[in-house]
Amino acid sequence: MHCTFEENLSQAEVTPRWFEADSGTVLFSIIRDPIDFYQYTGRNETVAGIHDGGGQKYLDSITTLQEFVNVKVDRSPALNVDADEGCITGCFPRRVTLDISYYQVDADSKRIVEANVYYDRFDKDESSDEYELQIKFHALNYQELVIKFAFSHELFMAIFSQIGVCTVVAALVYWIVVRLTTNLEQPPRLRLLSFLVLTVPPAVKGFVLALMPIIVNTSAVYFLIKGYLVLSQGSDPDGRNWLFLSRTRLEYSDVTIDPGKSADGYIAHHCNLARHFSEQSSFADLLQSTQQGRAGLAFLAMSVTALLLTAQVFVPKVERGAGVDEKELAYKRGLVGWKRSNLVCSSIVMSLFLVIIVEWSFWSSFGTYIWEAIIFMKILSVILGNVVDKQLGDALLSGPVMTAMGMIQGIGT
Repeated sequence: MHCTFEENLSQAEVTPRWFEADSGTVLFSIIRDPIDFYQYTGRNETVAGIHDGGGQKYLDSITTLQEFVNVKVDRSPALNVDADEGCITGCFPRRVTLDISYYQVDADSKRIVEANVYYDRFDKDESSDEYELQIKFHALNYQELVIKFAFSHELFMAIFSQIGVCTVVAALVYWIVVRLTTNLEQPPRLRLLSFLVLTVPPAVKGFVLALMPIIVNTSAVYFLIKGYLVLSQGSDPDGRNWLFLSRTRLEYSDVTIDPGKSADGYIAHHCNLARHFSEQSSFADLLQSTQQGRAGLAFLAMSVTALLLTAQVFVPKVERGAGVDEKELAYKRGLVGWKRSNLVCSSIVMSLFLVIIVEWSFWSSFGTYIWEAIIFMKILSVILGNVVDKQLGDALLSGPVMTAMGMIQGIGT
């Protein structure tokens, strides 16, 4: 379709206009799942009535952000236009592509998975206000849907269970082959029950002991943020008077925003319905940043707790024995404290470095150079392994730290 810009291209504005938005900016949001006629019109029947709520009635019934798909901008071709002056203000895309990918749920319904707006063919001609609009609406295949986690939790549980069963079957086949081809006259029989009796109880005990502080920590964070759902559901359902966090005047149902704090009296019923994409200080952004801050606080508290407990487990304290010299005991206890601090510090430094690796994996060209990235991270893991070994001086302590490196390699690639 051939369209024209409604804006005055020769005059720049204070805030970026929609075609000047940077990559990653959310222009608007669309509903993920299709709605029927009654939801669209807000009616209970086909005949119009005085109680019709319109489409806003359905929007008011939405309670989670997951019901919406953010439409994000990708203007990466602008990087090749003018390396000296840049291509943001006064640089106009002549081809705009709205790309919507969906999941074909059944024969009659589709579920939107991802939506992006691509800007291309940039120039700085202010005299021309024309541009071309393309709309692409395409289905994702099975592999793409799995990568984007578009299926239900039940399907992923089934996939993981199937992978586990296949792994066990492969191990069983391998054991049968080894037993049939062994040179031993009397090969030992499979003692599965005895093996489980020896290995399962210690593993279960360790799992329960490690899980207990995490449960306490998670419960404390939940009680701090949403304890009103337990103690004041009837008297304060929105959590406005809950502890000191009510000073933010955000409703902790994570749905609506206090109309009394609106800058111009506009009642923003839903956090994901920002009036304009350039409103950087809108209450929608405030609510989203608040949610992210609370989640970050919870993860930080749990990680610090896990690090401290791990240091105590891997570096046990020195017990007082009979006939032990006090100076020697004090020296050993100081050494234990130093080892624990060294382990915690090394873990934190490694975590910060792995955050950089994760951010790097979001690079737009990361998929293009995926094999180079895999080889680079393999070499990097060897170098980091040697550094961590020298820093900690104990293979038992460096093992968990480097395990995190391996996990990030698998996630990033």
